[in-house]
Amino acid sequence: MSRKEEMYAHLEAWKESGLTQKGYCELHAIKVPTFSYWVTKFRDKKNEGSPAQFIPISPTNPVDQKITIEYPNGVKVHLSNTELLKEAIHLF
Repeated sequence: MSRKEEMYAHLEAWKESGLTQKGYCELHAIKVPTFSYWVTKFRDKKNEGSPAQFIPISPTNPVDQKITIEYPNGVKVHLSNTELLKEAIHLF
């Protein structure tokens, strides 16, 4: 078993254990910084193929409410119709 496979098995076991990283490391004689390195390495690798993006959402029961968008320069946009929000987003 390679070091990578060994550490991946430890990470999976740690997630299932409910222990803290420190507690798991003490139990299995692993140095905490080493374990933390592998946690970060696998987390980064996992997120590598999935870039962050917006996901469209739609309210199940549309409600008339006022929305205010305030920009850092102080400009405020007041919308009383949530449908106008789509159009406002495309303006910027």
